[in-house]
Amino acid sequence: MPNILEAMKQRVLLSDGAMGTMLQSKGLPAGVSPEVWMLSNPDSVLEISTSYAKAGAHVLETNTFGANRIKLAEYGYAEDVNLINATAVSLAKKAAGPNRYVAGVIGPSGQFPAPIGSIGFEDLIEIFAQQAQSLSLSGADLILLQTFSDLGEARAAYLGIRKVTNLPVAVSLTYSQNRRTLTGTDPETAALVFSALGADVLGANCSSGPEEMLSVIKIYHESCRLPLLAEPNAGVPVLQGGQSVFPLTPEDMAAYTTQFLEYGVRFLGGCCGTAPPHIKAIAEAAKNWDGQVDPACREQASSLTSRSRAIWLGFGLPPRLAGEKLNPTNRKALTQALTTGDFDVYAREGLAQIQAGAELLGVNVGLAGSDEVTNLTQAIIRLQQSPDFPLIIDTLNPQALEKALIHYHGKALVNSVNGKESSLSTVLPLVKKYGAAVLGLTLDENGVPEKAEDRLLIAERILDRAMAEGIQRNDVIIDCLVMAAVSDPGQAAETLKALSLVKNKLGVTTILGISNISHGMPKRAWLNQAFLAQAIAAGLDVAIADAFDPGIRSILTAGTFLVEKDPHAARYIEKAKAEDNRNEKQEVGVPARSGASASAQAAESADSAESADSTESAGASASAEASESPEASGASETSEIGETPASAETTEAAEAAASTETAEASEASAASASGETPGSGELPLSDETVQPVSEAEEDPFSQDLLALQKAIILNDRPQIRKLLQPMIADRSFIELVDQSIIPAMASAGEAYARGDTFLPQLLLTADGASFTFDYLRVTKPNSAVPSLETVILGTVAGDIHDIGKNITKAILSSYGYHVIDLGRSVPAQDFIEAVKEHKAHILGLSALMTSTMIEMEPVIRAIRHEGLSAKILVGGAVLTEEFAESIGADAYVKDAAQAHSVIRRLLD
Repeated sequence: MPNILEAMKQRVLLSDGAMGTMLQSKGLPAGVSPEVWMLSNPDSVLEISTSYAKAGAHVLETNTFGANRIKLAEYGYAEDVNLINATAVSLAKKAAGPNRYVAGVIGPSGQFPAPIGSIGFEDLIEIFAQQAQSLSLSGADLILLQTFSDLGEARAAYLGIRKVTNLPVAVSLTYSQNRRTLTGTDPETAALVFSALGADVLGANCSSGPEEMLSVIKIYHESCRLPLLAEPNAGVPVLQGGQSVFPLTPEDMAAYTTQFLEYGVRFLGGCCGTAPPHIKAIAEAAKNWDGQVDPACREQASSLTSRSRAIWLGFGLPPRLAGEKLNPTNRKALTQALTTGDFDVYAREGLAQIQAGAELLGVNVGLAGSDEVTNLTQAIIRLQQSPDFPLIIDTLNPQALEKALIHYHGKALVNSVNGKESSLSTVLPLVKKYGAAVLGLTLDENGVPEKAEDRLLIAERILDRAMAEGIQRNDVIIDCLVMAAVSDPGQAAETLKALSLVKNKLGVTTILGISNISHGMPKRAWLNQAFLAQAIAAGLDVAIADAFDPGIRSILTAGTFLVEKDPHAARYIEKAKAEDNRNEKQEVGVPARSGASASAQAAESADSAESADSTESAGASASAEASESPEASGASETSEIGETPASAETTEAAEAAASTETAEASEASAASASGETPGSGELPLSDETVQPVSEAEEDPFSQDLLALQKAIILNDRPQIRKLLQPMIADRSFIELVDQSIIPAMASAGEAYARGDTFLPQLLLTADGASFTFDYLRVTKPNSAVPSLETVILGTVAGDIHDIGKNITKAILSSYGYHVIDLGRSVPAQDFIEAVKEHKAHILGLSALMTSTMIEMEPVIRAIRHEGLSAKILVGGAVLTEEFAESIGADAYVKDAAQAHSVIRRLLD
């Protein structure tokens, strides 16, 4: 029998259907672990797998969805991971016989990795590695990651598997109706991340019926070349006769078979509500497929992603702007942040660049005497909460690079590798292992070649080595290196020639650090802008530049149109309108500083002036000597793993060059004050970020309240403390809550509802609000502390899932509700007693399983029978508004962000 991946090339493999509901029909009690129950009831599991085999399934999945040590610890079986996984594989293999395959299933841990949850990312890797090793040693043919709702946790599981086995790996995520996972990942992003990591199969399961899942599979098909997996539910469950029932018949499910196969699905089965008759019907339908696959997958451009956003680069697409300012070189604010561990400053700086027009962010934490491994990891973690845009990781330290890549929950760009053997052998394996793209510098042991043709040769060497390592061509982005024009003006033309050669002969994506051209010259913006225009004409795809420079932004926009990468000038017109709107706001007196008082702006003016130079000098070639050894300049675009940091002489030269630009720095600072180019630490006003107290008011207190709201949204705790201190004496506790916390939470909720932000950002704001509440309680101990109504929360009997409940608790607590969490698998009587004891206004019931959602109705009936006045809310992934109405709930809460507004509608 061929390897399972080879078999997928020859035919479509049919997998089995639901296990949990089938086990219940065999006597599995509610609230009991299916995996633990299997130990005493192996024949029941064997019978189910055998029935799927007889129905036509080619792949049988093990009963190990919850067989990791975190889940098993809930039942006291944490020490039996190996026994349970081995037992499940043995049963599946027995049912499979010699002509079928066994997929070892790994489900989520039930916890999110930090910073969303409390468990460490590397701890999760080890937990999943343990289960994967058990499945592999027991004889599974493939490891199937199933029903993951967080990209970060799925990455941890994949990395854990790869620590212990080379078995093929299929990754299957679960999506909501908005085609996003619970933490905001879309199918396109997932496809790019797991393709780069090296997953063998990509798919979706659970959460929806086949019609809804088709749109997810179509996006996968357009975004990657992996074989695909689809295991939809048999529709959305409905309540019939006191039981939750999945409405789609075998014939209903089978009707979608051809469409799935046309989108590249090679692994097809069912999830919740499906049974052997469904699999049999799908098998029959698959026989009628003519083998034709829709050729929709686009030509692969380069791509980078964050957790929830994908950016495509090159291949006729508009040039992208990468912000260059997250670098501590000559940046007092960032230097201080790294010294104190205040990574909120990095978040503010990053968000400011994004709002100014950057689409990517370069991140550098290189500071003499600091712990770069820790600092880079913490900066990466913080920047993934907000602003959550793709990152360029810039470091010379291989240990820091690996830690950063481990904790980055997307597809980053590594800056950088070059033609030296020491660099190639160190950097490229890390890029491949962690699914990144890599920036290749055209330099080698002899420095940067003077001639463009020699830079092309180095680019070819880097590309060949990367592809030999298993890195895709489109994940290699070449930098032909910009040298300071002051040392040799002719090198600018040579760089442009090299850029054109690389683009035309290698066909790869290109990138340049634009600001290096002007190092050591006055009026640097002139040179930067002129060189950018020439580079766009030569084929530049990504410009690392100052996002706050309006000239850079305008040249990128206009240049894109003139090189015919902006059909019908759509992008040009959109950007022009945005610039007009920005200018109109400035004319009516809206301050560019996000609510900061005049005194606060004055206090930071020195740093603003300093930062006007620093981002361009950070990474610039400082002298003619740098052309021989560009990495010695400390350049972000010329940094390389394993090389010596900047020499004292080079650093002094850079500082001397920068000192000639005081007048230009003053101009930049003045422009920043007028709102044209925000400076260091500034957060440009954005209606989509927060609704201001009053845009027209010039009252410093109102502006500081606006700044406080934004600090709460970003959970910027030092800024929250700083802004609250002068307010506390003059305003009551209630006033401060009403004017800062409540508007911030409302704005965050609205952004979440619009789809502009996702769960990580919502929880970030909830943490900021909770911190603000606690700070006010401590600093105003004698004030009347506002307390909203009492809310009882719990997961119904038999259900041990509590992610949704915990998120709701965090959100409601941040609003000031008195929340009492009864935990998981709560008996009906406990809910009744808690409502009575605490005189609760609201009772929130949660269920994630179709087998436990029916436990909600008895609780509601009992509450009504007792005559209790509490309003009852229900929620959970398997619920619908119609189901909530049918069981007598007062309201259905679609997600945690809606809980506050639903409660206010019921009680006000």
